[in-house]
Amino acid sequence: MQLDRNALRLHRGPLFFCVAVVVLALLELVPLPAIIWTHLPGRAAAVSALKLIGGESAWQSVSLTPDASWLGALSLIPALSVFLCALALGAKERRLLTLVALAGALLNALLGLAQISGGPDSPLRFYEGNSTEAVGFFANRDHFAALLYASVPFVGAWVLSLSHGSLRRTSSERQLNAFLALMFGACVSIILLIAEVMARSRAGIALTFVALVGASLLLWRERRSAGIASGAGLVVAVIGAIATLLISDFAISRLASRFGGNLHVLERVALAGKTITAGLTVAPLGAGAGAFVPLFAMFARPKDLIANVYINHAHNDLAEIWAETGVIGLILVGVMLVWIFRRSVDVWRQNIEGGVAPIDVLLPRAATVSIALLAVHSLFDFPLRTSANLSIFAVACALLTAPPGWGQLEPQTPPTSAPFETKRARRVGRVS
Repeated sequence: MQLDRNALRLHRGPLFFCVAVVVLALLELVPLPAIIWTHLPGRAAAVSALKLIGGESAWQSVSLTPDASWLGALSLIPALSVFLCALALGAKERRLLTLVALAGALLNALLGLAQISGGPDSPLRFYEGNSTEAVGFFANRDHFAALLYASVPFVGAWVLSLSHGSLRRTSSERQLNAFLALMFGACVSIILLIAEVMARSRAGIALTFVALVGASLLLWRERRSAGIASGAGLVVAVIGAIATLLISDFAISRLASRFGGNLHVLERVALAGKTITAGLTVAPLGAGAGAFVPLFAMFARPKDLIANVYINHAHNDLAEIWAETGVIGLILVGVMLVWIFRRSVDVWRQNIEGGVAPIDVLLPRAATVSIALLAVHSLFDFPLRTSANLSIFAVACALLTAPPGWGQLEPQTPPTSAPFETKRARRVGRVS
């Protein structure tokens, strides 16, 4: 199967973005002569410290913490690899990839529930510091919760796809298989939501409700399509069962105890403000990836510290990116957000038509919901600073692009209007 030229054209921008991210990470590590780096903004404290040991004339990188920046660059390898591999996958392989991601989320959820059942001393807890919440394979309950709510829209896409086509088939065996598949999807949704409650993540619970709304939007978008009505009742029933679980007495009692947590919302907002202020002192280049802790320590006053809380991140990724990578980092984030917005508009405009598998249209829409949820959560926490969640984010972004060879997977029944196809691409197709 040959690569689709139109798909390659649409992939060009994401590929350039990946290259730009890698180049930025490497440029921060390039040693500079003392006459240059000592005059960079915010380096006075570092110069004074090096003078005590006679090292002020040594070559130094832009980053205040080269080792942390190097580790930060290496930490991008899994997500970039997943993204690039997902770009190269065809439509059928991308469906399988989302099922693998959902299987990972389900495994985490089941492990989290087993941790709760085993109590504080459960041997299934792999990290210290979380003895009362479900965390799965994570060390942080908020990151565990992020994986769960980001998976909910994809479950909705699969359930809706089954209800779109399979339930209207005349074969009783096929209808039974479709019904069993829908029930399995309902069970997966309930397990994910129960685990979400057991994590006791305030942001996770709030964003889970938004994820359910996003999954409902998938249904609303195709409300006029044939076969949708047969699965609509089940979707509503699943949402009702999940809502009942969330407002149960046990759920409320667990969540109520979390509102006395270590870092409140107002404290996180204040921390983000201090991070922005610290970033101004090292603008426009920033302090380097992974340099938040020493940068915050340089400018934090005693009253800025919070008792019994070690601040290792700004709890606002946008502010932290500004402090660490400066103007260039913000520009890259802006470019990425613009690209995501434009692709999201395209995938939501696409209709399910003859020759196009419903799941290939629904999965990109679900991806836009997951991306939005993770982006909003990043304004109050740092879920994307874990490789697992960043990889889920990378898969979701890859789903917004056209699969290679789109339109050649089923040559007998080509789509009348392939998803992700731009006007320019259609003109090129007519000319060729």
